[in-house]
Amino acid sequence: MTCDQHWLKLDAGSEYDREWKRYFSLREEDRVTELAQAPAAEAELLDSALRWRSATGGQRLWIVLVLHNERSRLIRAPGQTDDGSMQYVETVLPWTRFMDLALDQQQRIIVERVDQVLDEMARRVLDPSK
Repeated sequence: MTCDQHWLKLDAGSEYDREWKRYFSLREEDRVTELAQAPAAEAELLDSALRWRSATGGQRLWIVLVLHNERSRLIRAPGQTDDGSMQYVETVLPWTRFMDLALDQQQRIIVERVDQVLDEMARRVLDPSK
């Protein structure tokens, strides 16, 4: 998903507990990343994605799906950038609720969350007071 024609990058990463132990393995992170990348082109066509692109003048965005045992948080750490100045935002998913679902259901949940994140990020750009 690093191709120039695509502007939305999706990756997964595990949250850590207080003792710095991962909630999920690297294998699960890689699996969820692959699962998320498959519908990324579809997600780029969502209304929320078009609002994001319009509000930001076509900025690229990297959404990191943070896999957590039970917590859910729509937006965490907005406005961060990687070394290449690509903006990223984290979204926390209670992955234990979804990990036993069928792959198509997991992808649907990921696309729904991406839609929510893009909608909220566009709203924040358009109305920075919120």
